[in-house]
Amino acid sequence: MRLDHPVWRAAAAAWRPQSPLLSWKWTEENVYAEPGSPIPGRIRLDNSPWLKEPMEEVPNNRRRRIIVMCAAQSSKTTFGVLSKMWAISEAPGRGQWVTSDADMAKDDLRDRFMPMFLRCRPVRDQMISSSVEDVVFRTMPLYYSGSNSKAKLQSKPLRWLWLDEVRNFPKNALPMVLKRVRAYWNSRIIMMSTPGDEGQNIHHHYLQGDQRVWNSRCPNCGDLFELKFEDLVAVHPENGGECRFRDVPGAFEEDGTCNGDVLAPFIRCKCPGCHTLMEDTPAVRKAMAREGAYVATRPDAPAETVSFTWSALVPFWVSWRSVVQEYFDALVAIRAGDTEPMRTFVTETLGRPWREDMGELEDFGTLEDRREDYSLGEVWADEQTRFMSADRQAKGGEHYFWVVRSFSSTGENRLIAHGKVETKEALEQKRIEHEVPIRNCALDTGHMATDCYRFCLATGWKAFKGEENEWFIISEVGPDGKKRQVRRSWDRSVVDANQGRAGKRRLLKLYRWSNQRLFDLLASCMGGIIPGWTLPKETERAYMRHLMAYVREEVADKLGRPKRVWRKRWEDDHYRDCELQILVMAVICKLIRGPERKAGRGAEGVGNLVIPPIDDGPPISGEGGEAARSSGREDTSAGA
Repeated sequence: MRLDHPVWRAAAAAWRPQSPLLSWKWTEENVYAEPGSPIPGRIRLDNSPWLKEPMEEVPNNRRRRIIVMCAAQSSKTTFGVLSKMWAISEAPGRGQWVTSDADMAKDDLRDRFMPMFLRCRPVRDQMISSSVEDVVFRTMPLYYSGSNSKAKLQSKPLRWLWLDEVRNFPKNALPMVLKRVRAYWNSRIIMMSTPGDEGQNIHHHYLQGDQRVWNSRCPNCGDLFELKFEDLVAVHPENGGECRFRDVPGAFEEDGTCNGDVLAPFIRCKCPGCHTLMEDTPAVRKAMAREGAYVATRPDAPAETVSFTWSALVPFWVSWRSVVQEYFDALVAIRAGDTEPMRTFVTETLGRPWREDMGELEDFGTLEDRREDYSLGEVWADEQTRFMSADRQAKGGEHYFWVVRSFSSTGENRLIAHGKVETKEALEQKRIEHEVPIRNCALDTGHMATDCYRFCLATGWKAFKGEENEWFIISEVGPDGKKRQVRRSWDRSVVDANQGRAGKRRLLKLYRWSNQRLFDLLASCMGGIIPGWTLPKETERAYMRHLMAYVREEVADKLGRPKRVWRKRWEDDHYRDCELQILVMAVICKLIRGPERKAGRGAEGVGNLVIPPIDDGPPISGEGGEAARSSGREDTSAGA
């Protein structure tokens, strides 16, 4: 038989041993970039180092699924085609490439893949024929189809299955095509896509894997960190100090439109560890990426599935300026009622799944101005006393969000600490850890009220609850000795902590506040109308998001008159509830002027109103607070 006989050539190709090179090194030796690539010539993965580790997993027969969920135009499809060419040459088996629709599959084969096949000698030498829908090699066929072709998703068992842009697949297409690989013990599913909705399609499969997140490396301290949009800041052109993007003179119009040309020279990336500010240049971006590495955030995941993610902030060819510009353009669109640009920014630029609440305007505006140059837990010389509050939640199991805020004698106040604990015991431990007087602690009893009442009786915490009353009408004697009625933002009543149980009543004081009035008061603090209310310079966005969970809107009342009301725009608002309780305590203790008014009049009038301290004796039954007093935890010298 002649050596050039088709049978002999097919046998030689099948018997050829696999290349000893690592899969990504094999691509560097044999593969050239697709036509029109901004980086032409032979593939060099130093330009896309985040592809090396996924490529190393392609030959690993312990893996059944390799999931890539990432930003658009960041080498996602390049990974797919490189793994495909390696498989054709080194581990052949019937394969199929599935993308959104049949026309796109044909276009990709003609314009992107065939030119690469023809320039790669190991692949080209095995090619026998091709059409608009498949390529036949001596050792395997490779089919191309759209996810909208049900018949092609159900036929022929496969060893290799490449799924591109999974988020655009029709409903039920993905579960259908995944069944095609069951016949092969060494089959491989390689799934690549920008994310869609949270928990759906590609994100669902990404969560099944070990969730490897690409981390860049700081050129100064050498630490690895996930490069997030939150790490982008600006430097002020006058003093060179770190500032908000909006503080750069001339960078923004009154309607919020960003002038990227003005802002660009001042954009920096801030290392979370050493706080070094890196410039937005290709050389800096490339150096940070080349020294980066993956960090698995779920290392105990089943071995058969590995998953990878990275954002558009990682590739050196994407400027940070373009990402910042896209974000602020999306904010402008949201103000006009269009959430689609923000969806595109989150999914295709940040590479994160979309949640509907992301379409809410998360522009913290003047709240950003409340940040001051101090850190959580920092000692404050002007502190007179501090308050602690907690909000109980049950979703996902009993847990408590808590906040500690300190006050000076003039009413200025700082956020000291915040967090989340799972038990009442842990909550009390946090109080002791942060040295908060027991009489200055409030618990929102709106959920599981009776259980919260009993905790307050046992420990000395105060029971608080927000209500929809616009005002509480209080009778009191004025400075002239005459009785008068005052509209007050809070009131105190008595509840039975033993309700629902037989036995002696156990009475407890319940402090109630007007949601409407305290919402207004908190908005005035966050907006700077009431001075002195501040946040640490590095307050996390999650905390600020809780604070901004409500927005004030104008609606018509029953008579058609305009009325301003508060509307909740996303679910998480627990730190906000804690801040509200602390404000109530500060108003009661006269550290902050409350919105109290004489009944029937519009003028504010705290005047000489005598407001009792928040800890004005034990509950009426004489039982509450005994545990606290007997343990010596009550601090009678506190400012409250």
